[in-house]
Amino acid sequence: MSVASQIAVLAAVNLRSIPKRPGNSLVIVIGMAGVVAVFVSVLAMSLGFRATLSADASDHRAVVFGRYAESEDASSITRATLSKLQELPGILQLA
Repeated sequence: MSVASQIAVLAAVNLRSIPKRPGNSLVIVIGMAGVVAVFVSVLAMSLGFRATLSADASDHRAVVFGRYAESEDASSITRATLSKLQELPGILQLA
């Protein structure tokens, strides 16, 4: 008996026994649906965040990190620091 035929026989036995164990089957189906839903939502958030960061790229923008920040999403600066940065020479003043 080949491996493929053994797999087919086992799959057929399992599929025929589903009506005999509806509770177990329902738990498995709901669990798998939950895993898929979480996986899809995490991927969607990841792609959205990546698209947001890449769409903001421009030759006329500078990324300013706060002290001890290792990435732009972990950085924050105060309004006072922002006003000092805007007054530096070479900074484009928007009207």
